[in-house]
Amino acid sequence: MTHRFRFVLILAVAAFFLIAVYRHLFDVNSQYYFTWEWQWISSARVYPLLLPLAIPFFAAQVIYLRRPNSVWIAITLCMVSLLALMIAGAVIQKDPPSFTRISDVVRSRWTSGYFREALWLRHENIGARQLLVRYPSLVDHFYLHPRTKPPGPVLIEMTIIGLFGTGSGAAMISGFLIGSVAIFSIPGTFCLIRLLTGNRDAAFFGASYFALCPAPVLFFPDFDPCYPILTVAIIGLWIMAMRTNQARFSIALGFAYAITAFITYLPGVLVFFLAGFAVYQIATNPQCTYGRVAKHFAISFGTFVGCNFVFWLITGFNFIDTLTACMHQIDVLWKILYSMFPGGRHTLPGTIPTDLYDFALGSGWISFVLVGCCLVSARKNKRPDDFWIALLCVIQILAVAIFGLLQCETARVWIFMLPLLMTPIGLELVNWRPWQRMAVYAALLLLTAAMCQSMTFIISAV
Repeated sequence: MTHRFRFVLILAVAAFFLIAVYRHLFDVNSQYYFTWEWQWISSARVYPLLLPLAIPFFAAQVIYLRRPNSVWIAITLCMVSLLALMIAGAVIQKDPPSFTRISDVVRSRWTSGYFREALWLRHENIGARQLLVRYPSLVDHFYLHPRTKPPGPVLIEMTIIGLFGTGSGAAMISGFLIGSVAIFSIPGTFCLIRLLTGNRDAAFFGASYFALCPAPVLFFPDFDPCYPILTVAIIGLWIMAMRTNQARFSIALGFAYAITAFITYLPGVLVFFLAGFAVYQIATNPQCTYGRVAKHFAISFGTFVGCNFVFWLITGFNFIDTLTACMHQIDVLWKILYSMFPGGRHTLPGTIPTDLYDFALGSGWISFVLVGCCLVSARKNKRPDDFWIALLCVIQILAVAIFGLLQCETARVWIFMLPLLMTPIGLELVNWRPWQRMAVYAALLLLTAAMCQSMTFIISAV
């Protein structure tokens, strides 16, 4: 494919989805198992507010083009734009626009639930220590999302309530804290791509794409946009352990996985990429052997077990019982949802294309086209390292879909895998002309704004 053809193809795909979203056509908001409901917000309320907030983002592109060594200034400007877009995207969901939308979502029992559970625990005089000891038996009494999650998010909300009270002000602080943490996914994505590829330009362009993705913007103030940071830490430490053969990195990896598993179980599925990268290192690095892989796996796993054992001795928190209870709650919730909303069961292989489609939706659709272009061009132009790294990223995403590990709402649930999707995107965009990249980013921004206007991603704030 020529550069011109790829550019025209991307703009054509973006134009199709932009028109379809704006006009509510072709069920692009839907797939067999799940639908993001259509809504309509006045264009006068959406575009004059959202589009100017991307000015720091486009300024960052110009700064990086002229002064590549000022990359961290450019990344900071991208972070500013993402935070502004997240807040504005939430604010305009109310008529008239209001910041109370943020606190409403945080306090909602259905949209999030963690703040509400923290309030309930406070009412029942259950402190942090009791929560950790009794957590496996408490999840059955929680609302939708906390029932299947480890205690980290609830403990965060308990801390905020303890510091700032139980009112909407504390909920607002929680929302802004979530947003302020989530934007660090941008420098995290930059660091991961640079570590994987050794290409600073690809890293910056991939991280820039992340900054305008619909999912991180439109699922604020959920916790999910924060999770890519955990992905970056886990994968980055494994890469360093494989390349340097230093135990400190595998020890840090075990510690990072322990912290991650206290917050969310989602990055546990990254084992496909970790295993794939180990095989890639063995194939390309004569100094990396199966023995090295086994050694660092043992060290990281032992550290993970040791961290949880020590934490159990100190606090009484049982990781295994909690994991078992949360996994059981997934089955319980599916039965409840099927009884409330009769319809097609989420079963393989039907979930494979629908989960992938929803992930494409959350990353602006054109992301998948860019990934395909990267694989084709890297293979054609004989860039084997780029090809295999990009392919490993794709395999990780495909494996989760094929095995049905995290089904439904993947636009939200798979946000933690966005840094991997950004890797081939960055490798592709590095070969484009600056004005073409700008056009791609502008198309992505318009898609995100149109989705904010026309789709309901946070259904209820009750």
